[in-house]
Amino acid sequence: MKFPINDEAFHLFENCRNTKLIHQEVIKFYKGDAQPSAVGPEGVPPRIIQVKSEKEEKTVVENLVIELLNKEHINPQDITLLTPSKEQNSLWKSGALISGLKISWTTRGNNLIFCSKIHSFKGLESPIIIVTGMNKLPSNSKEPLKYVAFSRARSYLVVIQS
Repeated sequence: MKFPINDEAFHLFENCRNTKLIHQEVIKFYKGDAQPSAVGPEGVPPRIIQVKSEKEEKTVVENLVIELLNKEHINPQDITLLTPSKEQNSLWKSGALISGLKISWTTRGNNLIFCSKIHSFKGLESPIIIVTGMNKLPSNSKEPLKYVAFSRARSYLVVIQS
C-alpha cells in the first residue's frame, strides 16, 4: 500500500459504537450530509446532571462511581472521565481518589479510573463515559467537542454540567 491514500473517501452510514439512545444524543451535534443510523442495542438513556459548583460536581462523580461499582458491578477500567481541560486545569488529578480508586491520566487498569482530555480521546471509546467540566468548553467549539465526547460512550453516557 502506498501513502498517502488517494482513493475516494468511504463514508459510514451505520453507527455501530453507541447504543441507540446514546446515538440520539450524539446526533444532535453531528455535522454531515448523510445522517448515520444506529444499529446497536436500545441501551439506557444518557444522564444529564446539572450541578451548581465544582464541589458539587466532584460529589456527583464520586457518588456515580460508587453506584456503578457497587450497584451495577462495573469494572473500574470500563469507566472514563472526559474533560475539556488539561490535567493541570482539571478537577481530576493523577493519584487523587474517587471512591477509593486512583485517577490516572496515562494508564487504564483494574484499580484505576481513567481520565482524559476530550481532544486526546478522539477516535477512542469506553463502555462508560462521564463528561465533566462542561463549563470549561471553549465557546467556539462547544458542539464539535460535545460530539466527540458524547460519541465515545459505547453503553452508558453521563454528562455533568453547570
